Amino acid sequence: MRTLKDIVSVLIIIFVVSNVLSYYNSININKTNFTLENVKLADGFNFIYSKDKPLLVYFWSKDCLLCSLEESTIQKLSLEYNVLTVSVNSGYDDSVIRYQKANNLTFDILNDKYKTIEKKYNIRKFPTILIYDKNLHFRFADVGYTSNLGLRLRMWWAGL
Repeated sequence: MRTLKDIVSVLIIIFVVSNVLSYYNSININKTNFTLENVKLADGFNFIYSKDKPLLVYFWSKDCLLCSLEESTIQKLSLEYNVLTVSVNSGYDDSVIRYQKANNLTFDILNDKYKTIEKKYNIRKFPTILIYDKNLHFRFADVGYTSNLGLRLRMWWAGL
């Protein structure tokens, strides 16, 4: 019984510390409403989204270990919600598309090769997630790994 209590205590501490770090790292993020005018994806197509669902914007890099751990969650969410991923520090479009195919990812990728979007939203660490409601008004920011359940709850809340 003591071991179970210790495990639960450690998990609670990890949860609290990770949320405090996420909050601290998200303080300086530009939390303005998102604009989706003429967003050109790495595959050459325009980003198309449903105006009746919230939007998750996921900033990541090919070389980010935490990003690779979170890819499957982002992939699953992209099948249910508007998801725009922004690849930073990942090279040219063909390199990003090769990475996408090699990892069986189908989510939409905007390749921010000139760091324009990264700078606009003041993104400093990866992964960073910004969540907007269906009117593209800012709702949540997470920096670092976020659980599937945590993201689903935030997306649900943003969709209300």
